[in-house]
Amino acid sequence: MWYEPLNKFLLVRSAELDAETRFPLSPFKLINTRTDFPQLCTGIRTTDCTDKYKFDWITFGDQEQVRSVKEMTEISRFCHSKLNVATMSQLGRDSVLFAYRNKVVITNLEGCEKTKLSVFTFNFNIEYVHCMTDSILAFHPHGVQGRCLSNNTVTQDILDMSKIYRVIGNDRVITLKSHPLYSCEKYDICLLTGHEATPLE
Repeated sequence: MWYEPLNKFLLVRSAELDAETRFPLSPFKLINTRTDFPQLCTGIRTTDCTDKYKFDWITFGDQEQVRSVKEMTEISRFCHSKLNVATMSQLGRDSVLFAYRNKVVITNLEGCEKTKLSVFTFNFNIEYVHCMTDSILAFHPHGVQGRCLSNNTVTQDILDMSKIYRVIGNDRVITLKSHPLYSCEKYDICLLTGHEATPLE
């Protein structure tokens, strides 16, 4: 199988899930962790430290490593609450971004916040986050708000309380589905390009 982040072919591997695993898994994201095979993140949990999170990994390496990860997951499941993660993505070789409730958090692969400006707080619950080189776009049912990664300033803020928006695709151009707030009979498809002063339709 061709794996784009590593730019090479990989063997297809499998790993057993614990019998008590509950679906849907959130997040469900392959992350390149500088190993022969990417690891699958199936959960993010809080810890006793406010600037550190615990990742639940499914690894496709040797079975001893798989058992070790499963045992660590069981311990963390008992001690810490699992977050309802809306979206997760990899920013670089050592950074990941995830969103839950009204927060976007950037950490390293060990779950530690990377810099002082690692948490972005919004005044709405986030449904989807799109990452760019210098900013992020956080989507909610009535629009989108952009934030600069370097100073947390608002790069754009689109709000339309008369419609419901939902991201349905993100392949080069962000695609949204919209319909009037009190009617689901007619849907529009919106293409979002750029990230400053770009209308939703």
